[in-house]
Amino acid sequence: MKASPRIVLGFLGIALIQLGCSDSNSVTGPEGGKRTYSISGTVASGDSPIGGATVEVVGGQGVSASTNFWGEYNLVGVPAGTVRLAARASGYGEATRQVTVGPSVYEVDFDLVRQAAGTTRSSPPPLRLD
Repeated sequence: MKASPRIVLGFLGIALIQLGCSDSNSVTGPEGGKRTYSISGTVASGDSPIGGATVEVVGGQGVSASTNFWGEYNLVGVPAGTVRLAARASGYGEATRQVTVGPSVYEVDFDLVRQAAGTTRSSPPPLRLD
């Protein structure tokens, strides 16, 4: 019998608590004082998980993750404070969520809407400075 990823992560979380970590969802950043956190969740369309979708922190933070076969993702290194998350997948519209990141365990789920065949996202026209 193979253990599911959620069970394995659950045991890992229990082990961290038993080791004395007071905030198992945070990591001290490279500066020594800046904490970062983890956010996990699922990306789906209705009841159907979307594997291969991308979830990222918007704004150049460089934090992103891809979903697995079951539509599950885990973002690691999310800075504390208010951030906007975006979920994207080929053939689906983008979804965004604004969350305040702190010392709580976060689970943020996305429900993407399938785009009609033949539709494409268009970019705004270039800005002209005359």
